[in-house]
Amino acid sequence: MKRLKNIKGSLANRLSLWVAVSTALVFFFIALFVSIMVAGGIIMETMKKAEVRLDNAGDHVDMILIEVETAVRNTIPAIDADLYIPDSMYEIVGRLVSNNKVISGAAIAFEPDFYPDRKNFSPYAYDDAYDQSDTLTFLQLGKRYNYREKDWYKVAKETGSPYWTEPYEDVGGGGFIMSTYCHPLFDNNDKFIGVVTADISLKWLTESLNKELLSFTESSFYFVLSRAGTFIAHPKKEKILNETIFMGGDNTKFQEDIKDVGKKMIAGEVGNQLVSYNDQPYYVFYSPIIKNGWSMAIVSPRKEFMSPVSKVSKIVLGLISLGLLIIVLVCHIVLRRSTAPLRSIAKSADAISEGDFNATLPVIKTRDEIQTLRDSFESMQESLVHQMKELETVNEAKGRIEGELHVGSSIQHTMIPKEFPPFPDCPKVSIFGKLSPAKEVGGDLFDYYIRENRIYFCIADVSGKGVPAALLMAVARTSFRNLAVQEKSPAHILYRLNGTICDGNTEEMFITIFVGVLDTDNGKLLFCNGGHNAPVTIKQDGVAFLDVLPNLPLGIIDKWTFEEQEITLEKGESIFLYTDGLNESENKDKAQFGDDKILQIASGFYGKGVHEQIDIMYEAVQQHSAGAEQNDDLTMMTVQYLG
Repeated sequence: MKRLKNIKGSLANRLSLWVAVSTALVFFFIALFVSIMVAGGIIMETMKKAEVRLDNAGDHVDMILIEVETAVRNTIPAIDADLYIPDSMYEIVGRLVSNNKVISGAAIAFEPDFYPDRKNFSPYAYDDAYDQSDTLTFLQLGKRYNYREKDWYKVAKETGSPYWTEPYEDVGGGGFIMSTYCHPLFDNNDKFIGVVTADISLKWLTESLNKELLSFTESSFYFVLSRAGTFIAHPKKEKILNETIFMGGDNTKFQEDIKDVGKKMIAGEVGNQLVSYNDQPYYVFYSPIIKNGWSMAIVSPRKEFMSPVSKVSKIVLGLISLGLLIIVLVCHIVLRRSTAPLRSIAKSADAISEGDFNATLPVIKTRDEIQTLRDSFESMQESLVHQMKELETVNEAKGRIEGELHVGSSIQHTMIPKEFPPFPDCPKVSIFGKLSPAKEVGGDLFDYYIRENRIYFCIADVSGKGVPAALLMAVARTSFRNLAVQEKSPAHILYRLNGTICDGNTEEMFITIFVGVLDTDNGKLLFCNGGHNAPVTIKQDGVAFLDVLPNLPLGIIDKWTFEEQEITLEKGESIFLYTDGLNESENKDKAQFGDDKILQIASGFYGKGVHEQIDIMYEAVQQHSAGAEQNDDLTMMTVQYLG
């Protein structure tokens, strides 16, 4: 690449100079006029508008709280009248919820021994839909949790005064986020006997505020803080009750600003503050809710109420139109002269894109960016010719590799059992298996062998996929067959097979494996697990994962001692084996098939043949992963004892 020597002749500099001069002259006067005339007035008007909205919102919330308090106080005489009729308390709390649309739930909680025959008695009624419908749910909170440890009970008892709680999620009661007004109850001797409460749903309250009062600008939003600075209303639902305003934001300046706003809000102040977030200015207008010490704020981007100004729109439009006309005329003349060489380069580029890699490029001597672009195209042209030749060579090699993989896949499939039933002369056992590799070749295997009325079977999963896993699978399968001829114990088989895998395992690959030896005369099954998924036992009384000792996978520690176990299969019972390609099969949303789903599907296996069991499970996993690429080899096998 040649360095540009004449910096003044560059296309970028020429365009920048003309555009900058013409734009600066036109828009300088427009910006000066608009900013002086409008800026101050808009800010003042917005502040007044926000103050009115917040005052209305605060009055609205105060009216709701007063309404709740009044309803509770008016209920106390009814409680006193029927105090010694416990069942009437349910009717009282039901009326309190039904007759007051702002109350989502109500309770009367008595001292533990107030009713000798009803310990910890606390009738509770709430409306699931928060709409004061006729469908109320009644609970006895004393049977759900120890309400005497709750703030709404303890504070009212200790202070002897009415009290609004901090917002909380009522787990065990109504199950929604609420704030509770609690009023202590006393008998004729001024002895504390319990608490009457009324809940307001914060969801209902915030929706009411959002619909009726706090529509401000298009992108504005509001939030409400508790006395401790916790968010109890916020457009981001995950912040509610989980974060405080003092947890800050994404940058240091914003953290300082918003913490300062939070301190003023919980102090009960009224005002506004300009904060910067992501380099954008926002106004925060805040005002307290006097009744319970909460505080609410409106957050609005400054640009939304500064941009549209109807009184000066015509003037601005006229000035902008004049400026644009000047810019268009100047740019048209300059660009027409400056981009002529670009059109020649474009024609040559079109020819190259159509396959003519030897197309002639125009000669350019302007010594600016256009000449640099032309030289770059020439380098690209030479590179394309070279790469096309390399691509032909790569495609030839790729074709050979794909052919070899296809042959490898065919060879691997010949090593997997295909004849079912495998042992026609042994009607006491039925076996069926199915393998579906994720690639051309895979690392899963299943196999079986019969010797002296014993069925030797295994299922295994080699770490990784592709050719390396397939080679190790071939070694494991061959070794299993040889060892099944010599050994009777599955633990001994795994011990010797582990030695074979560990020998020369420089790639540090490993195999999870399950080996079983089934005696066809009595159904006794000896088995040994090498870090593999626990199989599922299919019995008449249900299905369950086999309780296996995990042991270690093969190929990790040489001379590892494997422990074997024993169960007995009754007539008609099966053992269902699989690799992790089943339980870890994912759908489009990355959700796995899972162990619970395996048990759910297998619960209908008893009484079905081995083919049908495998087909049902395979169909279920295919439906689960529909539309998603298979991410691992999938192998399943069922061994059924027929007695």
